[in-house]
Parts: sequence; C-alpha cells; structure tokens
Amino acid sequence: MSTDVLFDFAESDLTREGRERVAELGRELSSEYTDPLIAIVGHADRIGPPRPNLELSRKRAEAVRAALANEGISRDVMIAEGRGQSEPLVFCRGQEAV
Repeated sequence: MSTDVLFDFAESDLTREGRERVAELGRELSSEYTDPLIAIVGHADRIGPPRPNLELSRKRAEAVRAALANEGISRDVMIAEGRGQSEPLVFCRGQEAV
C-alpha cells in the first residue's frame, strides 16, 4: 500500500482512506488465512533528523497494527517495527519529497 494513501506527511495517524484500505486488508487477511504471521514495517523519508523519523515510522507501524486489530486480527500474530529513514519508500531531492 502506498504510504501517501495511509498517512499525511510527517503524521502517524491513518488518513480516512488509509483506515478504509487497512480495514479492507484486514477483512481479506481474516477470510483467506487461518493462522497468519504478519510483519508490519513503518517507513519515513530522509527529510528531518534520523531519531524523530525512526519514531514516526514506529508509530505508523503501530497505527496499522491497531487498525488491523480493530478488524479482528489478533495482536499476537502481528509484529510492528519502524525502519525510519533507512529504507525510504519516497525519493526526496533536497528537502522536498518527489
């Protein structure tokens, strides 16, 4: 899923569309898998200091985990981690996301 859909810039709360997409994913996972193990990885771009970006990425992963839990997926089968700016999904030139 595109992070642009899930989160606004520098935010860890899911957007309305993000909540809908994660809820849809939760329903699909529940109907297709009986014993899933789900890894949720949060990301941030390289704009800003590394430590706050790492925290942002962790909060994003936890937001997705919480939304999936709201769809009935057990928190016990989900691992949420943040990668900060070490694995950005958006290319940034200077201080601007491209």
